[in-house]
Amino acid sequence: MASTASGRSDPLPQVLVRGASALSRDRIAWMVLAGGGLVSFLVSLWLTRGLTFHGDDFLYFIANRGFDFRVLIGPHNGNLIFVPRLLYAVVLALGGVRDYIVFRLLEAIGVVLVAALFFALARRNIGAGAALAVSFILLFFGSAWQDTVDPVGLAHVYGVAAGLGALLALDAPARRRDGLACALLVLAVITFSTALSFLFAALVGVLLGPGRWRRLWIVAVPLAVYVAWFVAPKLNHSPFTSGTGFAVGNVDLVPAYFVHAARSVTDALTGLGYSFANPASYTIDAPWGYLLTALILVGVAWRFGLRRVPAPRAFWVALALLVAYWASSAMVSDVLTRGPDQNRYMYDGGVIVLLVLVTASGGWRPGPAALWTVFGVVALCLIGNVALLRAGGGYLRSSTASDRAMLAAVDLARGHVQPNFVPQGEPLLTFLDDIAGGSGPYLAAAWRNGSFAFTPAELRAQSEPVRELADRNLVAALRLRLVSAGVAARTRCLPVTSHPQPLDLTARSPGVLLRSTRAEAVTVAVRRFAAVAAVPVGSLEPRRFAALRISPDHAPEPWQVVLPTGNGVSVCRLGSP
Repeated sequence: MASTASGRSDPLPQVLVRGASALSRDRIAWMVLAGGGLVSFLVSLWLTRGLTFHGDDFLYFIANRGFDFRVLIGPHNGNLIFVPRLLYAVVLALGGVRDYIVFRLLEAIGVVLVAALFFALARRNIGAGAALAVSFILLFFGSAWQDTVDPVGLAHVYGVAAGLGALLALDAPARRRDGLACALLVLAVITFSTALSFLFAALVGVLLGPGRWRRLWIVAVPLAVYVAWFVAPKLNHSPFTSGTGFAVGNVDLVPAYFVHAARSVTDALTGLGYSFANPASYTIDAPWGYLLTALILVGVAWRFGLRRVPAPRAFWVALALLVAYWASSAMVSDVLTRGPDQNRYMYDGGVIVLLVLVTASGGWRPGPAALWTVFGVVALCLIGNVALLRAGGGYLRSSTASDRAMLAAVDLARGHVQPNFVPQGEPLLTFLDDIAGGSGPYLAAAWRNGSFAFTPAELRAQSEPVRELADRNLVAALRLRLVSAGVAARTRCLPVTSHPQPLDLTARSPGVLLRSTRAEAVTVAVRRFAAVAAVPVGSLEPRRFAALRISPDHAPEPWQVVLPTGNGVSVCRLGSP
């Protein structure tokens, strides 16, 4: 046991006391945080291996026109995302679609950057040791995997980073950083709409500080930038979506939104929102958050009420940030489909809630036992969050393979596929491609930027379900189906074979002609990249001729025409039309 300065003995072993003392030093805490950041960075790259455009960045890919300013300021779900669009334009111009690693690197770096900025703010309130522990949640925040793992979360991550940087600059004792704070708020505004909440928080911070009226320009400049964008004429056609407008009529939903958001974010931070039915769920929906939120509110009330600890300015700034973020989220026009339990809103909300908690604890410096307790609680929170990181990464990798297979079918059918054709299979890509206007806009973007779909060689190396998915979409894109054959078609064909056993026939463009002498219909299916499963293309009616016309495409592989039996079926090569 160790002795404290007051002469009381500390029940902790000496090694733990010395460890707590070391972790409470700024230099060592920064070093440990850097080590954790390196692990987070490497884990992120491992989880996103093989990833390419797949989510909202599929729409960025389609919209990209290089450095066309109208495109760069084009809205996405009503948000100004100039910085993300610019990043995509630069990468696509320099390296093309095969360099998606750049976005994966930027995402991993951004998560570490936010944790570092949060630590810099938190250590001013609760000391380096406790701030270090809490910051580790943000390094491995798996409950928010749509923002912390998926590169689509770049807008959220860097918007929060710029906002935290601005608050850090405003918190400096001297005014020499006011210009930096203003610049970072402008950067936040042109990155993502979360910045509006940071603007409100910065306004509260300025009004509560010295020289308030002379410093209003810090907020006025970025606000003017946003207002100028908001009133300016913008592209309003697909894929420049502007669906999340402001709805004043939602004001009565704000209290309920706060309650549900507090529940979801608390579940997310603690890792208790893990769903055993669907670990990679898009929502955080567990009951524990209500109890935990109540306990937190009781603790804050006890600290500021019963103990009469004065609330520091930083607390009011953080609280203003939280109120602005949740209130503005509740006021969007489609809040019913963008509820407070959505995974994509956990990151912004989680960072802000943690900031409220650490500022509410401002001035508290935990002793060795309390500090190790904080680390223990954080370790428990990380268990569920790390599991969710793994689940989210696995989902992204599997869905990416499906996306690339579906788009490979569209690429192969170029010249024959209808412009409004929407590939089917992976729900998110189907939804996004429908928003974009179908395969026509995708093929035009692929011509400008290059294609990230599987090549035929890459497709052959995929799993059977992925190859089957490609076959299904290629059949649909080429509109392969049996059609009744006329006399002219019959005169242009030559007999090939008649077979009494199940038949697996190799066919190429222009196709084959089938005739059945059986008394019942025969189902005809085709496959190309799949080894087993075949896609039905129609039924061969008794004693009828039917043609399967195959359009030429950009893959060398022949088609396999699959018949359940060759008995009573004649196959002829179809002449050119």
